[in-house]
Amino acid sequence: MLMLVLLATALGLFFGSWLFPKLEFGLRLLLKARNDYRTARGTIHLKLLRKSLNNLQMRIKEEKKCLEKLRKYKMNLNYQRRKELEVAASTYLFNSEFTSIPGIGPILKERVMKNCFDGTLQSIRRAWMVRGIGEERAHSINLWVDRAQRKLSYLIMSGYFPGKDEINKKYDLLEKETEQRIVNAENLLREMLELKKIALKEVKKLRQVTISTFIKSYRGNPQASKAVTTYMMGCFPEWGKIPEWFKTLMEKYGNP
Repeated sequence: MLMLVLLATALGLFFGSWLFPKLEFGLRLLLKARNDYRTARGTIHLKLLRKSLNNLQMRIKEEKKCLEKLRKYKMNLNYQRRKELEVAASTYLFNSEFTSIPGIGPILKERVMKNCFDGTLQSIRRAWMVRGIGEERAHSINLWVDRAQRKLSYLIMSGYFPGKDEINKKYDLLEKETEQRIVNAENLLREMLELKKIALKEVKKLRQVTISTFIKSYRGNPQASKAVTTYMMGCFPEWGKIPEWFKTLMEKYGNP
């Protein structure tokens, strides 16, 4: 029994003297790799890129929403232009031709204007409610509205009526300004997406190097050593010129 205890003790001392140095060396290697990785230029740049990319992504979302609103606004301008032109043309037709209806004079015209007309020809069909407009006159008014509506599109497209030029000039200017804002927003969004693409590519490259890569390098792995050497320079070496994409990313999107 004593012999077995002595043998076990001897074996323990033997393996301990062989194993512990290896464990100690491995631990020192791990600690060095962790410290070197933490302070490496690549790690510092990686943190900066991730933070900036988050800010950039938020700005991209905001710019997309802004662009969508501008496009909707431009489409709405066409609707508003048509609406204003219809009101101006309808008012012109009403003022210039309504009294041509048999039995309609200035007094009844004034009553219809005050009680029915809202800028659209269709509203004049309610003239039957106006005092002094009987069934026969109401029928004549509806026939006139039908004829006036057929004239309306021509007037808006090719004819003349008071206020037409002013309305078109106003909306031409608004559309031009909006179109320029859309172009600017599209260009900015394109630049941001291109910047994001470059930065993501750089992040992907930096993420390939880990603490494990440093350990392999210290153990003599040539491929890992090459990767670590490149990683230590980060996105660009300390003595090198800062790339324009990196400078733009940091200046515009690096802050919270």
